Amino acid sequence: RPWAGDVVSSPLKPGATLFNSSRGGVVDEEQLKRAMASDRCACRIDTWENEPAIDRRLLDAALSATPHIAGYSEQGKANASAAVVAAAADALRPAAANHSAPPPEGWYPTGVTQVGRKPISWAEMRATITDYFDIDGQSRTLKAAPEQFETLREEYIFRQEYF
Repeated sequence: RPWAGDVVSSPLKPGATLFNSSRGGVVDEEQLKRAMASDRCACRIDTWENEPAIDRRLLDAALSATPHIAGYSEQGKANASAAVVAAAADALRPAAANHSAPPPEGWYPTGVTQVGRKPISWAEMRATITDYFDIDGQSRTLKAAPEQFETLREEYIFRQEYF
């Protein structure tokens, strides 16, 4: 049972927008469609139940929709790789005495610029985010060809992390 179903079926503030960029199946898409049909909320979706066979009615109704690419940045992939390397190095450290040394503490993939986190205002984010990610363009592309969901994911060129 989707854990966010209760959120969609409960009273929402007027003008509420639900953002789903977590995992498909977290939001009850049937309840979300009913809430949108009754003008209780709008939605922006990056993750879907039953990917890649996404719900076309929900796709059409979404303010924006992307093919599960929220984490597709160079830094996002590099951060995940660095976390895996660090975990493997920690697990292998006792056995490494007789082998080559594991990657050094703080290892990060070469060729990828690390970005630091910095707090920004909502106004600044709205004014600058399209410099990093054309969400409207991605949404138009998916809405025009939802059957290309998996291809759009596979061929997506990693962007730079926003901040």
